[in-house]
Amino acid sequence: MSLSSLLIFLTSAFIGGYFQTLIGFAMGMVVMAFCVTLGVTTVAETALALNVLSLTNAAVVLPKIWRHTDWPGLLMSMLGLVPGTIGGVFLLDMLSSNYTWALRLLVGAFIILGGLALFLQPQPRTQRSGPASFTAAGAAAGVMGGMFGIAGPPVVFHLYSQPTSILTIRATLIMGFAALAAVRLVTVAAEPDMDMHTGLTTGIFAVPVVILASWLCGRFPPPASPTAVRRIAFIMLIAMGAFIILTTLFGAS
Repeated sequence: MSLSSLLIFLTSAFIGGYFQTLIGFAMGMVVMAFCVTLGVTTVAETALALNVLSLTNAAVVLPKIWRHTDWPGLLMSMLGLVPGTIGGVFLLDMLSSNYTWALRLLVGAFIILGGLALFLQPQPRTQRSGPASFTAAGAAAGVMGGMFGIAGPPVVFHLYSQPTSILTIRATLIMGFAALAAVRLVTVAAEPDMDMHTGLTTGIFAVPVVILASWLCGRFPPPASPTAVRRIAFIMLIAMGAFIILTTLFGAS
C-alpha cells in the first residue's frame, strides 16, 4: 500500500471511530465505504483490517461489560454465524477472482443498507424470539461478516428487537463481533492463496488512530445531537453506496 493510500485509510478509520463512539456502530461501514469509493484497498484487505479493529475494540470494552452478555442468545447466534462466516469468506474469494463487478455491487448495496440501518430502529418485542431466529440472524450476519468483515444489520436489528437491556445487547454484539473476527481470521489464514500481510498491517496501524478518535470524541463531543450525527452518517453512506453502484454499472456497460 502506498503512503497516500495508507493516509486515506487512517483518515477513514478516524472518522469511523468517531462515529462509532457517538452512535455505537458504523465504523466498519464508514471505513469500507471510503476505501471502496476511493479505491485505496481491496475489499478483502479492508475486511482483514476491520477484523483487527473489531478484536481491539472487544479487548478494550468487554472487560467491563462481558458479564452482561446474553449467553443463550449468543450461542444460538453462533450456530449460524460460524458456518455463515466461513461461507462468506469463500464467496468473497470467488467474487474477487471472477466477478469483481458483482462484488462491487454487493458492497454498494451493503453500504446503503447500513446507512438505512442508522435510521430504522426496531421496536422491542414483548416476548423473546425463539432459538431459530437467533441462528438465522447469526447466519445472515456471518455471511456479511465473512465477505466484508462487518456483521451488519441482521444481528443488530434482531438483538435490538429483544426485550432486554441496552447494556446486554451491547455486550452480546461486541462478543459476537469479536467471535466473528476470530473465525474469519482463522478461515482466511487456512486459505493458501490468501495474502494477509497488507490487511493485518493496515489494521494494526489503524488501532491507535481509532483509539485517538474515541478519546477525542469523549473529551470534546461535537455540538450536534446524536440524531444529527446519524443523519450525517446516513447521507454519507447512502451517497457513497450509490456512487459505487452507479460507477460499477457504468463501467460494466
